[in-house]
Amino acid sequence: MNHKSHTSHLIPRTAYRFLLSAFCFLASILLSAQSINIENLPYIEMNGSAQVEVVPDRINMQIVLREYIDGRFKVTIAEQEMKMINMLKIAGIDMSKLNLANVNADYVTITKRNTEVITEKTYHLTVSTVQMLTSAFQVLNDLNIKDARIISVTHSKMDSLQQATRIEAIRDARDKAGSLLRSIGSKLGKPLIIRENSFFPFGGDMILVRRTGTPNAMEVAEDIMEDENVLEFRKIKIQSSIYARFAIE
Repeated sequence: MNHKSHTSHLIPRTAYRFLLSAFCFLASILLSAQSINIENLPYIEMNGSAQVEVVPDRINMQIVLREYIDGRFKVTIAEQEMKMINMLKIAGIDMSKLNLANVNADYVTITKRNTEVITEKTYHLTVSTVQMLTSAFQVLNDLNIKDARIISVTHSKMDSLQQATRIEAIRDARDKAGSLLRSIGSKLGKPLIIRENSFFPFGGDMILVRRTGTPNAMEVAEDIMEDENVLEFRKIKIQSSIYARFAIE
């Protein structure tokens, strides 16, 4: 009885292994045949490209408040912070876009020239237009807050813009291939390979530019006070290049 019981369990396991090996063998043959068929199909190769330019609507600033001496009095960070928030509100700046750069440490102690110890507080502020940026810099200038700069610019719908650019690049490759085939009386078949050659989400410098040149970050605050028309944003360029191979029917 024990011998029969052992055999009854052994046979199904052996059969399972055999079927699995056979299935893997057949699958490899089918995949190989499919690869050969694809390679033997007549095809056309084409590169497609697309580009879109958008005005940035997320301008990210960094603002650093430091203690300083005005005559005989020390101007504290708390005083500067209270005045800055009130004046930014009056200027129409959304205060929900003003945040501490490091939420875990309100104050950072630094040593200057090894003799003077001062404290500082760093904020990040996001505005959506050049007009708001101008207003923010004007407030900071009025409060004698010198350490303020633009750290980055982007667009609120960057993900959807990137996806749309990729799709447009694929369509461009398809349209080019279809046009060429129609000229010789052939038809475009299904895509066999689609591969992205390159993708540039920004495609260039994303900084405020002076119409007579490019300012560095420290010059922006001063220049924008003099004339808001002196500076303008370069548009963000989103570019995509797609390689595609289509069957010829």
